[in-house]
This record gives sequence, C-alpha cells and structure tokens, in this order.
Amino acid sequence: MKFKIQNKITPVKDIHSYLHGLKMTFSKLNQLSDYQILYATRELPIFYYFLNDSLTQFKLFVYSKAIWKIPSFAHQSFNPSLFDPDILNETRFLWSLYSEAPTEEFWSNNILDNTLQQLKFYYDAGEISQQNTLQILEGIADVCAKCETMTVSNSKTKTKPNNFKLYENKILHTTNHVLVLSNQYNALYLTFDNPNYLMTQDTEFIQYSISWYNTIRENSYILGTGGGHNTALFFKELTEKIDRLKNYVIGI
Repeated sequence: MKFKIQNKITPVKDIHSYLHGLKMTFSKLNQLSDYQILYATRELPIFYYFLNDSLTQFKLFVYSKAIWKIPSFAHQSFNPSLFDPDILNETRFLWSLYSEAPTEEFWSNNILDNTLQQLKFYYDAGEISQQNTLQILEGIADVCAKCETMTVSNSKTKTKPNNFKLYENKILHTTNHVLVLSNQYNALYLTFDNPNYLMTQDTEFIQYSISWYNTIRENSYILGTGGGHNTALFFKELTEKIDRLKNYVIGI
C-alpha cells in the first residue's frame, strides 16, 4: 500500500503554496464527469473556515506558526495585516469550488473544540488581542449560522441544489478522512498533521473505506431535511461553546 505524503518532499514554504496545492486537487476533481466526496471529521473541514475572513486569517496563522513553521511567523503575534488580500481571494475561490462539490459529511459536536482551544491558547499567551479574539469568535459564530442554513437546505450553494448531506456522528471516533469516489478516479485523503494530509489510491483500502463509511452512516443521525430537531440541537450546542469562550474573554 502506497501513500503520497503531501508536503513531505516539498514542505510548505508559504501560505500561497499550500492553497495552490488545494486548487490543484480540485482541478483534478473538476475533470471528472461524476464524483462524490465522503468526509468524516473530528473538526470543521478546512473549507468552511474560508466562509469568514477573520476565521480564515486565524487558522492560517495557527497553521503557519505551529504546523508549517514558516520562519516569518515564528515570532509573530496574530494580526490581520499579516495576510495580504490575495490570500483571502484564494480562500474564497477555494470555498466556491468546494461549495459546488457533492458531499456527504459526518461531523461530531466536537468539531469546534480544536479551534476554540487554539484561540484560547493564543489569547492566554498574549499573542492575540481581546478585540481580535472577539472578532474571530464572531467569525466562528457566522460560519456556524451559515452551516446551519446549508444543512437545512441540503445545499452548500444555490447553484447546486441537494449537494450537501450532513450527519451527526455521536459514537464513532474518526480522524479527518476524505474519500473521493468516481467512475474514473478513487482516492482516500487522511490528515496526519492537520491541515497536511496523506493520499492513497490503493484499491483494497478504498473498498475498506467504503465499508467503513457504511458503518458510520448506520450509526449517525441525519441532520437537515427530516432531522429538524437534531439539527437545531446540534448547532445550539456549538453556539453555546462559542459563547462560553466569549464570556471568558470579556470576563463574565
């Protein structure tokens, strides 16, 4: 079984190179006549961060400083001015690509925990101001509201109806696990040091993953159409987590 390790041979040197890699992945998918993405994750998929500029900037700050170890970020505190407008144009474009993809996604109510913990860590360390912290929390709340709207409509964009099916995974632990299926091309992407990932097209592993997704689907709750109460409760729990950190930051 062979894995292609993204950024192993050529480590991320800057944010643009990482975003370019994501665009190249989608350019390959866009060449397929018919495909589906199955996405099981323990944290919010990276593309949803791109729905809000403040949240985008914070997550790219964390990746650049802690994961990619880009030298220019080594001794930087968070500041929106670190990110040129072209980066935000790229992330918005990446969201537009992802929003049109047909996806079946499996989230838990812990999907915000990592981001909220990162935000608290940098706030407590004095590397992000109270004002910026509160603005990012507003950004997270904004993304949650948009995700709830998409879930209820079963669509990530008006141009592609019924291209989004979301489940709440309450009992099965998962890493970030993305399976792409089509008549021409199958691939499995696994995050290792998020947001970096491993990729394989091994046939046996793909078949195992299809069976694994059948299992996780059987043990998850559908949100959106047909799951109104579950949907409202799911996003209410996420909002309460955001509010708890907000209250901590403002001293309530």
